[in-house]
Amino acid sequence: MTVHGEQIRLDPNSTIATRAVRPYVANGYEVVVFLTLQTGRPKRTSWHYNRFRGLPEYSPEEETAALDRIAEHFLSLGGASAVVVHTYDLARLPPMMPSSRTGGPGRGSVKRFELMWTSYIIHCLVHSNIWRDVESYERQTNRIFDILLKTRADSFWLTDAALPSTQHASSVSVKQCLSWSGYNDKFAYIPRKFAKPWMQLLEAYHDPTYFGFKNSEQLQKLIATRYRAREILRPAVLRRNLYV
Repeated sequence: MTVHGEQIRLDPNSTIATRAVRPYVANGYEVVVFLTLQTGRPKRTSWHYNRFRGLPEYSPEEETAALDRIAEHFLSLGGASAVVVHTYDLARLPPMMPSSRTGGPGRGSVKRFELMWTSYIIHCLVHSNIWRDVESYERQTNRIFDILLKTRADSFWLTDAALPSTQHASSVSVKQCLSWSGYNDKFAYIPRKFAKPWMQLLEAYHDPTYFGFKNSEQLQKLIATRYRAREILRPAVLRRNLYV
């Protein structure tokens, strides 16, 4: 399971461990949790300062202690076999690809994209870094995961996560709501054979053959179509028990 977002938005009493990790462990799965969290707090002059307005502020020591508690939460309450923690801070934005439809950085002459939020490139970078950590763990342990469960740190589960079925094993499953003309990118069950292209969003963002998308949902649909993951299942259970 991969959990990504800002550390200070991850509820200390998050239900991800008890509702998403523990049901898998109880049914005989070995679950490794990859926590990829932004730490620190942006300066007032930063482009994303307002995203943290009203949220708590940690000292470096408090951040470390909080990360230890989060990891222990997944180990003791969820039953995860391991927790891989990857923290980062945003010193600067990665370069955006030029496009005549993109405002701000990256404005150019190529109509490859429509208007993009500046933070979208961060979204792509984080997912690619998560996948790098997953592959590194597989190499170190000489084992391959069967399925990847991707979720945001601020997601809240009301009931237990559905276990993979035969359908889950053959295609990617996503939330049914908020498609934004593509595939919802807040949560996904991803079979291992589709996990690499689904997660390597920075590489896709810089791939000129992906053309004409304006948000992450549309890019995910282009990726799914290219890699024959066309039948993206949308079980109703995901709509009922997961709020992101």
